[in-house]
Amino acid sequence: QKDVDAAPTIDVAVRNYMRWLESLDLVDSNGIRKGNWCFATWGDVDIMSTLRQEIAFKSLNLPSCFDRWINLKNESIFKKHYGREPRGGLRFCVESIGATWDGRAHNGLIDSFNTAKIVRDMVQTGFR
Repeated sequence: QKDVDAAPTIDVAVRNYMRWLESLDLVDSNGIRKGNWCFATWGDVDIMSTLRQEIAFKSLNLPSCFDRWINLKNESIFKKHYGREPRGGLRFCVESIGATWDGRAHNGLIDSFNTAKIVRDMVQTGFR
């Protein structure tokens, strides 16, 4: 609960995130995507539902770079690369590729790090 209480509000968090993306030259100062990239997620709910609902509830604008993402779990991306369904949850899938699971499941930051392990492994093992 301490983390939640100390966390920035959604408007501040999105603004900081967009600044970070801009510092990496992934978006311009208006939040418009530069180049051909998108987010990688483990499920649709975070970007498609939760973030959009919270932004709408607070009457904020969602930056346009959130218009597309790759759902590793539900779009057969994982299956296409590894030849098996992504069953058993994120932790099982991370460990099944030989990576070490870090942290507590369903913590957004930790889940992001663990999802990135799958993306990194896919890139390193020839996913195209």
